[in-house]
Amino acid sequence: MELYENIRVAVNKEGFSIRGAANKFKVHRRVVRRALMNATPPERSRISVTRPKLGQYELIVRKWLEDDPSLPRKLSPNLIFISKRAKMELT
Repeated sequence: MELYENIRVAVNKEGFSIRGAANKFKVHRRVVRRALMNATPPERSRISVTRPKLGQYELIVRKWLEDDPSLPRKLSPNLIFISKRAKMELT
């Protein structure tokens, strides 16, 4: 918010060009144009990620990982554990 205000002041009152303001504040020229069009930065939108591969098993896998505190925190051993346990229990 403060960045947008500083950009607007630099361009409108101090006479900086869009390119000059971008160089001064080390932002892209697109950011300077957005700052001149809007007083506040746009809200960040979060993209929801779907996990179709896990699908119906996601809750089961999460419970396995929470129930066994002895599992290492690294990703590879967890994947091996999940695949072995899934083969035993789900098939």
